[in-house]
Amino acid sequence: MASKDDALVVIRWSQDQGHTVYEALARLDEIEGLSETGRMGLRKLAEHLAGLGPTTSPWALLTTWLFERSNYLRPLLEAPDAQAQQKLIAIYQLLKVCSEQHDVEGHANLRDPGRKALLERIRRIEALSQDSRYRAVVSEAADFDAVRVMTIHGSKGLEFRGVHLPALATRYMPTNRQWVRCPPPATLGKLTMQKEDHDAEEECLFFVGLSRARDNLCLTRAERYTQVNASASKFLDTVSRHLQVRRFSGPVPALKATRVWSPLAQREGYDERELDVYLRCPARYRYEVLDGLRGGRDSSAYLRFHRCVHRTMGWLEQQGEKGQPTSPDQALQELARQWAEHGPGGHGFESYYRAAAETMVVSIARLIASETGTYDREPWSVQVDGRTINYTPDRVVIAPDGRVRVLRIRTGRKTKSEPDNRVYALIRKGAAQRYPGRSISIGAYYPATDEYVPMAAKNDDKLLREYTAAITAIERGEFPAIPEARQCPNCQCYFICGV
Repeated sequence: MASKDDALVVIRWSQDQGHTVYEALARLDEIEGLSETGRMGLRKLAEHLAGLGPTTSPWALLTTWLFERSNYLRPLLEAPDAQAQQKLIAIYQLLKVCSEQHDVEGHANLRDPGRKALLERIRRIEALSQDSRYRAVVSEAADFDAVRVMTIHGSKGLEFRGVHLPALATRYMPTNRQWVRCPPPATLGKLTMQKEDHDAEEECLFFVGLSRARDNLCLTRAERYTQVNASASKFLDTVSRHLQVRRFSGPVPALKATRVWSPLAQREGYDERELDVYLRCPARYRYEVLDGLRGGRDSSAYLRFHRCVHRTMGWLEQQGEKGQPTSPDQALQELARQWAEHGPGGHGFESYYRAAAETMVVSIARLIASETGTYDREPWSVQVDGRTINYTPDRVVIAPDGRVRVLRIRTGRKTKSEPDNRVYALIRKGAAQRYPGRSISIGAYYPATDEYVPMAAKNDDKLLREYTAAITAIERGEFPAIPEARQCPNCQCYFICGV
């Protein structure tokens, strides 16, 4: 059986040689660093995938591999336990999604068989919680003797002998009201969900969950979730006189085995971007930084739009340094050139992205034209508690009188949480070390609105300790996954993480 390390060797070799993974599997004898068992397992995989490749559709790839060439399904079909049955259901649902995609796209475009589109669709289904139709129990599994885990939305129209509703605590039921991701036009403000509407919808959802039970209903809550205390859901008061209350105060059962981490060697320095990834999700840091599985998630239209803005901004600064300040019209011409090469051409929202990009580069062009002084483009090595953190500021402008202005360019929307970002503590620390004794101003610039927001010191010691704590945990080899419903589907390693 090939290990993860064996798989990484093949992936890195294919990247270095400019080959596809299919081609690498056909040339295993040329790849060094594989274990003997790994080489044997990969040879078997190569046999299973022979004749298939980048132009093979997801449906053809999976059905050929699962049903015609491998014995992967046999142990699951022969196992009598519920876990094997659940895995079979999951495979069935995946094939169902592949079949739907296959029927829509057909075989018309052999250069783009839709594999990337399929994975993007699965990510979108998960990110937008549109999986209720797939969570519903399929007719083929109606007789499985197993516990069915589903959302309340997914349970609508169904009935069970027994139902368990967990997490009936504040912030969980009802959930906190979320910000509106797509607000209605100003003239249709009545379409915005108000607080009372949100609470009423959550209460209806609560009673939908209650009414799924035919014989037995169990409602539970904890007094503490992770490190936060939680009170009972206000909805429990409406049914309290019908409940038999029992309190459990015994030891919490260990649902997962304690993981043993392998320490890593210390490094001379760490990039701020890498540490930010770790603080968001240590498992993602392991995939991206240690395993080098960065994937192709940077090709979205939204990111290509931002990339064009940053490339144009860099060109404008170079022109300014040469003593050739540019006009807004010249900035738009450079944006057009960048857009033709790197922009999201043909995307459904291209016109919207293009208009936003034009607004931003015009603002940046005017800002640069109004500045005097020089730019410092060198990366910083910031010393924090004996550790070195590397950081490259977006813009550093040194005025003729020696004053230093550090700007962080924010091409997204302005948020209230921006001043709390730990990176500003690092910027303040790095600027003080690099320009001792000088007058330093630090802020965020929003080119979409041509707005500058100063960033004053706020809990800097505490925020800097987050960086050093991350470094310590990395060197201890601790890489637990931190699941997040909105972020996980956008991770390039979403399909292999196992969270």
